[in-house]
Amino acid sequence: IPLLDATRGLINEKRVQEVSARLGDRLRSAIGELEARILGPAVAPLYRIKGRFRMHLLVKTPGLEAILPALRKGVEAAPNDRTLQVHIDVDPVNLL
Repeated sequence: IPLLDATRGLINEKRVQEVSARLGDRLRSAIGELEARILGPAVAPLYRIKGRFRMHLLVKTPGLEAILPALRKGVEAAPNDRTLQVHIDVDPVNLL
């Protein structure tokens, strides 16, 4: 099952949780009726690294190609500034 891991890194702990929750909602809306499941956001196993807080969103789907446009739409709606990073890893080997 292809897996998408969106990790957010911010210095402000409350903001990372709020923005991750909004991204999860946007992704759920964008995916809609497509065959996919979004898990999270959840605290990353290594929640804080070098003063930055991290959250994970996992997207489980039998086929990534069908949901890719919806995922792009959801992620593009994320805030874009110097304090926020969104990393997308398709089929991650390690979630640390």
